[in-house]
Amino acid sequence: MVVKYALIGVMVALGIFAYAQREFVTDAFHWNPKTEPLTIPAFDPVARTKELSTPPATQDVIQVARAADTRDAGLIGTPPAESAAGIEMQGGSSALVGTVTGPSGPVAGATVRIERFVGEASNLVEISTDRAGAFAFESAPGGRYRVRAWRAPALAQLSSEVVFVSEGERHNFALQLDAPGGRSVNVDAGGSGWTLGGSPTITISVNEPYVTSEGKVALTGTPGLPTNLTTTGALAGGAPGSTNSSGDSSFTVRCVSVGPSAAMISVGSYTKWVDVPACAPPPTTTTTTAPPPTQPGQPAPSPPATAAPARVGA
Repeated sequence: MVVKYALIGVMVALGIFAYAQREFVTDAFHWNPKTEPLTIPAFDPVARTKELSTPPATQDVIQVARAADTRDAGLIGTPPAESAAGIEMQGGSSALVGTVTGPSGPVAGATVRIERFVGEASNLVEISTDRAGAFAFESAPGGRYRVRAWRAPALAQLSSEVVFVSEGERHNFALQLDAPGGRSVNVDAGGSGWTLGGSPTITISVNEPYVTSEGKVALTGTPGLPTNLTTTGALAGGAPGSTNSSGDSSFTVRCVSVGPSAAMISVGSYTKWVDVPACAPPPTTTTTTAPPPTQPGQPAPSPPATAAPARVGA
């Protein structure tokens, strides 16, 4: 009997529910697909992948592509909790850790610059690696970061790493440093004196790359390098020398004849023939004899008379 009354109660409840939803049921059964088409959006896998990979929008929009380059910022050491621009560098639950290695292994004493971007503004902190080349920046807030390392004057990271660090994430970096190479040798022979009997000057400038205190790669003159100049053709002169404190070495040569000339330079083990101007003839001068001055009251001398041409066959 109990089961019977329970079934009757369930059926009554279902009837009441169906009566309450009568308009929905009527609309479903009376839907006409010809007059009321049902729009089904097409599945775009590329758009869906982009949607899933895009982090949810926050109050502070991160824009790295248009972020200003703040390599010249002077904030060194641990910054305060909030900078003048209002970009916090500490007070969060994230961490940026990692190691810095070079051509010979871990790099101790390297500078690691960590920049945090909010919109187009940024703040930074610089820390040093320990003896094992490791570094750690704890209690950092989540956000977009750019990280790079260097050790002046010989090692630099030629590109930065840009990452998004979530709140509470411990992000690990493996930064690789390289020694910039490539000696630059320039020859300047554009001065004067490239005429017969002249003494022109040929200057060699030697520069090599180095890493600045800001981690940039620049060129500087290389002093104390042995140099040599050998001449041929219309030139004479040349001798051994060495670069000065600015990386320059100058040689004075002589134009002993008229014609093409050439010079061979050597800087350390680097040797190359270079094109120099040809030795030109000396400039020609033209002199004219002026007529004698006339005395006051005397007529000016007339030009010499010329004989009339003889007539042939007259």
